[in-house]
Amino acid sequence: MLKDVQSFFADEIERHGYDRKSFEFEKNSDDSAKVYLLEGETTDKYYQSSAKSKVMKEISRHFNAKNNILFIIVDKSHEVKPNETRKTYAETERNITAKIKRLNTTLDRIAFRLQGSDFRQQGGEIVLNKSLDSYSKDVIILKFANTFGLNRDYRNPSYLMSYSDQSKHLSKSSAAWLNKCKFFNHVENYFDNKTEIGKLSRSRRIARFKVEDADGVSQVRLIVKPSNEKPPAVFQWKSDPSENQSVWKRKFHGSHGVLHDFITLNGEKKATIELDYPTHTDIPFEILVIDELGNRVSKFTKKRRNLLTLYLQRILN
Repeated sequence: MLKDVQSFFADEIERHGYDRKSFEFEKNSDDSAKVYLLEGETTDKYYQSSAKSKVMKEISRHFNAKNNILFIIVDKSHEVKPNETRKTYAETERNITAKIKRLNTTLDRIAFRLQGSDFRQQGGEIVLNKSLDSYSKDVIILKFANTFGLNRDYRNPSYLMSYSDQSKHLSKSSAAWLNKCKFFNHVENYFDNKTEIGKLSRSRRIARFKVEDADGVSQVRLIVKPSNEKPPAVFQWKSDPSENQSVWKRKFHGSHGVLHDFITLNGEKKATIELDYPTHTDIPFEILVIDELGNRVSKFTKKRRNLLTLYLQRILN
């Protein structure tokens, strides 16, 4: 599976005109993937809920994900015991949706409080809560792409990050991002000069701010959480249009960061960035920067609108 995922990224990066490259994974002497087996500290039932947080708490004692990505498969039972209360799929979905909305509300509040702060993004983890054969290669690729720093991208249904049935390829901007990604360049010594992201200002429909990094700026992205009621044209979670819109409102409306605009630079150490200003969101949005050495930095900012503007927008909507 890992070799298939490796090949996908290498093929796509090469297709966009960059040198063929992909991530590496730890191997045994026979070139097979090196696998570590950790036994859970308690019973199988304990991991049935909130598995990721419980598993990561134990794994973090043994492995450091600071400059690595941990690929974790949680081999736990999914059998419902006879004496346990069975919930219908609809009930489970409603409960999960409610939890996601509460979590997103909390995250938005945190983002608002932390606006103006810069965050370094380094390693990460990919956690599969079922056996590996329960996942298709396409799903695994998406999980890796997300961990490498790529965002949902609804500009074209053929783009991998559109999450549509037609998503088969990396966009040019995603290939450029991964071309600089640390995990694709086998970095042994990590250097990271501070990235300065200036205060965002607006001129008509342009978001303008300054970026400075002694390592050179490779790409800048503006990420939003869409608040539009109708899903983007390429959003294809369900085949039926009405059902698709219902799913969008319940699960995705304002819940996921989406690529709104970007600019790929040529290693400039200082640049004034102008991107399309998002008009379809009222919640904090995010600026992402990757430098020439693959270091990633994010910064939350907040749109400011007066009450009259909000009132007029509601009338127009």
